[in-house]
Amino acid sequence: MSETAGRTVRDFSNILVLVAMDAEKDAILSASKSKKGPEAFPFGLEAYRFSCTGGNIFLATTGVGIANAAVATALFAERLAIDAILLLGVGGSLSPLLDIGDMVLGLEVLQHDCRFSGENGSELMTPGELFLSKPPEERGDPALPAHPAWLEWLRPVLKSVRCFEGTILSGNEFAGNPERKKELSKLAKNALLVDMEAAGVAQVARKLGIPFGVVKTVSDRLAPEGEVAADYRLFMRKAAEQSSLIFSRLLSEKSL
Repeated sequence: MSETAGRTVRDFSNILVLVAMDAEKDAILSASKSKKGPEAFPFGLEAYRFSCTGGNIFLATTGVGIANAAVATALFAERLAIDAILLLGVGGSLSPLLDIGDMVLGLEVLQHDCRFSGENGSELMTPGELFLSKPPEERGDPALPAHPAWLEWLRPVLKSVRCFEGTILSGNEFAGNPERKKELSKLAKNALLVDMEAAGVAQVARKLGIPFGVVKTVSDRLAPEGEVAADYRLFMRKAAEQSSLIFSRLLSEKSL
């Protein structure tokens, strides 16, 4: 059993809240007060500090893509003694049920481009683990689950918005083609959204034993050809503002 099992969000001291882009960060900062920073870190990274009872909440931008997300997560976790991570931001819908501004609470993350392709087809691999050298029954589960403490805390917070729970697919691909989105959705029974950072953050969190959670807001629909990019450009800022709801609630609770 994980040493973090049984903990709640109230037990976390130093929480790292991550987003991919400056527009997402700015939406949160515009609705938040009493911040310190930005504090400068290597590789051009920076973080804002919000002092809370018994600890801190840090807000930082990772940059786009799995590699940027993983590097930023590892650096901040080491330098700031992070004991919990929450990824916010936006992603593309994989379901016709989801509309702009809807939120997806990730029960698990799957890296959709971590795959083995052989003569008999392809299958997802567990990121960072051997595949061919292991018999099938010893190969790990490719899913990276969210920590129960985050799920328990986020569910009541998200009751005020339209929210769905399911699998978030993640990879180094901007899936802007509706047909490609439909293809990706077949990788998991309850695949709801695709992004480009969650897999990197989740892998580092698992390796370091840090409780991880992810909530994403839909910025582009599973739309007819030609509308996905337009959705993204038009509604990304509006969708990013949903993240400030969660951040404000977290800051309020940790400041009690």
